[in-house]
Amino acid sequence: MIEILFSIFVVILCVWIIYTVLFLAPWLPTFSRDMKRIVEIANLDEGDVFCELGSGDGRVSFYVSEKSPQAKIIGVEISYILHSIASVKKMFSHAKNITFKREDIYRTNLSDVDVIYVFATSRSANRLARYLQKSVKKGSRIISYNFQLPFESKVATEKKVKEKKRTWYYMCMIWLDK
Repeated sequence: MIEILFSIFVVILCVWIIYTVLFLAPWLPTFSRDMKRIVEIANLDEGDVFCELGSGDGRVSFYVSEKSPQAKIIGVEISYILHSIASVKKMFSHAKNITFKREDIYRTNLSDVDVIYVFATSRSANRLARYLQKSVKKGSRIISYNFQLPFESKVATEKKVKEKKRTWYYMCMIWLDK
């Protein structure tokens, strides 16, 4: 009986991994060595809202929460497993300014978000850029880790903020009204 349950678990896990890689984005955690720089680039002020799209187990959200307690932190993750891990970690943390949502990043309300952080993939970059262009408020700052988002030049200014051992940070500023 235990072998059957284990086999079912392995099959479900394999299907979930294949589905995630093919249709969503694979879980690619941000390197710990880069989190300090992300906080510096975000430059969060009192009352700012920081949203991590595809927050995985919440490691970036927790780090930003710790370093910027004056800001509101939101982690958005579609995976039940990763969202559950982040939620359990939150229960055992002292973070009061952090919230995790289990939802599709393309259905997330970003109208009140000041800074968006995303570890995009080359496959998701086009769709993500289109979504962000129509969803964020004027003046929102977007930090893309490792992949440049292909914004229309008249909608956003973008610059490579830092390059270090194959790590790129792109900072975008949405500056036109919708």
